[in-house]
Amino acid sequence: MKKWRIYLSAAIVVTTLGLGYYIISSNENTAIGEESHESVKQNISGSTKEELEQTDGAINEQNSDLQDGTDGDNSEEPVKMVDKEQAAKITNDLLTGLTETFKQLGIDYKWTSIKDSEYFKDHTEPDYAIAKPYFLKYATEEFSDETLQDILMDFYCHCDTKQSIPNLDFNVRSELIESKENQFVIKSISIINDLGNGGYTGYITVKYSNGSWKIDNWERVSYRDEPINITSQEYIKYLNSGDFGYHYKFIETIQMPSSDPSVKGNVDVHVFYSEREDLYYGIEANSTKLVRPRGYE
Repeated sequence: MKKWRIYLSAAIVVTTLGLGYYIISSNENTAIGEESHESVKQNISGSTKEELEQTDGAINEQNSDLQDGTDGDNSEEPVKMVDKEQAAKITNDLLTGLTETFKQLGIDYKWTSIKDSEYFKDHTEPDYAIAKPYFLKYATEEFSDETLQDILMDFYCHCDTKQSIPNLDFNVRSELIESKENQFVIKSISIINDLGNGGYTGYITVKYSNGSWKIDNWERVSYRDEPINITSQEYIKYLNSGDFGYHYKFIETIQMPSSDPSVKGNVDVHVFYSEREDLYYGIEANSTKLVRPRGYE
């Protein structure tokens, strides 16, 4: 009987110890489980309550390996919108850069479109395959293939009377015709210079492609179809941009027959006086041509 009491006491002790171990272990697991759950919540949201509130508990896509269904190398261009000043600067820089590229290619590769000339004996004909990669910095591929390739021969004619690339006076007049996502159309004028180039309104389409703005189209409209109608203030601004406007003074605007026989009737002529030359001269408003003003001979 005494022996059985000893066995029973031992069993009770073992049972009690086991039960105590179970309770302690259960509490520790519960605590660990709660801590693990909080850790998961924090990892999803960025580990702070504030970020959870900002993202409504959603995964931060910037820190996630999940993809939105587009290939990183072929993702859509970021949306770009411009105002008039930005569009004018972008377009002027593109046209200037393209012009300088044409010139430098001609120097480096000794290109000419004049055949059998004693002045260009060591020159060769322009090669579009060589030029194209340089053009693509300033123009879309379609525009380069269709337009720049066509003007390649004209540009290297070594004649000042041809203006293959538009030369627009954005500092005198510019108008943003259209501005939408990754594309804009800007309008400006080309004032006739000493060589007789100019006298048209230019429309330039520019697109954002492969990380930069590029020319996608240009159109020149003659003053005969779209009169420029330059103002006296605009012409003074043009003169000042050449660092010689200080010597010129606006006198008046008069009416005179057009110097162009295809333009019927009278046109406005702005009369200016040059202090440096002690000379009066006129500028036709519709064309920007230089004329001798009537009554100031």
